[in-house]
Amino acid sequence: MPSALPAPTPTARAPGRRRRMAALALLLALGVPGGPLLAQGARPKPLPAAAPPAADPAPAPAAAAALRWPATAPLIDARAEAMPPGTHATPEALALALTAGLTQDVEKLYALYRWVTRHIRYDTVSYFAGDLRNAAGSANAFSRGQAVCDGFAELMQVMAGAVGLKLEKVVGYGKGLGHGDGRMPEQTNHAWNAVQLGGRWYLMDATWDAGSVHPGTQQFTRNEKGFRYFLADPEYFSTSHFPAEERWQLQREKMDFGRFLQLARIRPDIGVFSLDVRAYRERQQGGGAAPLAFDFGPAVQHLTAHVAQGGRRLEGPWTLLQRGPEGPRLLVAAPAPGDYELTVFAPRQPADTVLEQVLEYRVALGNPGPYAQGFAAAFREYNQRPVELQAPLQGVLPAGKPVGFALRVPEAVEVFLIHGNQVYTPLPALGEGRFGGELQLGAGLATIYARFDPQSRTGQALLRYRVE
Repeated sequence: MPSALPAPTPTARAPGRRRRMAALALLLALGVPGGPLLAQGARPKPLPAAAPPAADPAPAPAAAAALRWPATAPLIDARAEAMPPGTHATPEALALALTAGLTQDVEKLYALYRWVTRHIRYDTVSYFAGDLRNAAGSANAFSRGQAVCDGFAELMQVMAGAVGLKLEKVVGYGKGLGHGDGRMPEQTNHAWNAVQLGGRWYLMDATWDAGSVHPGTQQFTRNEKGFRYFLADPEYFSTSHFPAEERWQLQREKMDFGRFLQLARIRPDIGVFSLDVRAYRERQQGGGAAPLAFDFGPAVQHLTAHVAQGGRRLEGPWTLLQRGPEGPRLLVAAPAPGDYELTVFAPRQPADTVLEQVLEYRVALGNPGPYAQGFAAAFREYNQRPVELQAPLQGVLPAGKPVGFALRVPEAVEVFLIHGNQVYTPLPALGEGRFGGELQLGAGLATIYARFDPQSRTGQALLRYRVE
């Protein structure tokens, strides 16, 4: 099963000192080198034959994500790029060439994973036609350069075996394209891998790290943003992957399929983001009147989201980032009571302007109340600056009636409202970056601007309302 392509356009807090020390200790134990590769033509020293997998593989340590990038990754990337499909007669020969001169298992694994995710495409034609005869298995993947998940996983298994790595194909259920929430599948629909490094087992999914498929266009898009599922943290990997064999959950506390369906799909590399998702691990959220509020911790200052129903995104401002003394909150509403899908996007670092999909939820919303037409429409300056909107939150205001405005814009020298593209109304400064007042507006559009440069007469748009 392919991974669904997120709409273009927000994870736990950064690890503390104890977790960083554990990650460092694990790297040292595996001997990840920092030196250059040996000559490209050198053959690797054969490893001893691997024993069969234990009845219950040892759970991977929480610091598994620290192994994501070997020190030699840039050189390995260049080597994989220089060996396109067709340069070697067999996957075994290719594996030996890719890993020549590499002395550490994690380097060899990375080299194979990089090649597969870079050069094998997801076979969308076979998948959507429902005919997988030429899309499964390692032979098809290697000869055709495209496959479904079974081909990705088997090719990794064959290539890893050729260089002495202990790697297994895992079959199970994935929350990818075509996933139906709450429905028990008739059969497994996905395949991925488990690998043993340093006596521990780790999980990875080459199919989903290769790219994603847009459900509408049915087009495959190559992943250019780095790996999410390479040596992934099993705690979060398990929110989207459920193995048929329980032992491949790689967690001490096992879950059943019902519990798996209840979990939100959280990307395994969520630790590189600044979101605290511990309170929102369940896929089903809400159940009361709008707005539904999510608190992702004080570290995140910039995120966005969109709301969909039945796979179709709702047009309009149905989410709003509201900042406050205890940190930002993501507010969610919908036009009518019902079940909706919420997709959250966030930056990797606070200063980043590019947002990536990190969470998916199913939200149950009751009476929309004053938010039946959404929130105030927020512009980029509102989302990227420390603006705190207190009132009004709803996007539609009554014409001819007093409305109280209150917001905090600590970086602004002036905040004003433009009504009907021409009427200028300043909002009085109340001290400590606070602006507000009561206004009575006629029908039309009303936009709040802030001027941040004392030398400029131009303001930046923050929020827009409809007055009816």
